[in-house]
Amino acid sequence: MLVRWRTGSSHVKYAKVVSSGDSSQVCRYGNVNAIYYEGLLTAPSIGLEESIKILEPNVPMHGFSTLAVAIFKVCLGNDKEASKVFQLLKHITMTFDG
Repeated sequence: MLVRWRTGSSHVKYAKVVSSGDSSQVCRYGNVNAIYYEGLLTAPSIGLEESIKILEPNVPMHGFSTLAVAIFKVCLGNDKEASKVFQLLKHITMTFDG
């Protein structure tokens, strides 16, 4: 599956989701924010587990993706796994464009 999104102007970015066996891997062509949004926006339609697979390549480099994965794991009842991801947030310095 090839995910497509537009950035501010007319630039188009892509991310290719490659399935291999039980897991999917996101090959990034563009910015991690777009993959973060794709992971959030697809959660209602594909489920939290699949959304986690989309977001995990961004963990722990992208703080918002890391937080989303941790919250999704809590929602799925995986408290121990969620705790490990929350621990990663201690080591992340989030930067905000302003």
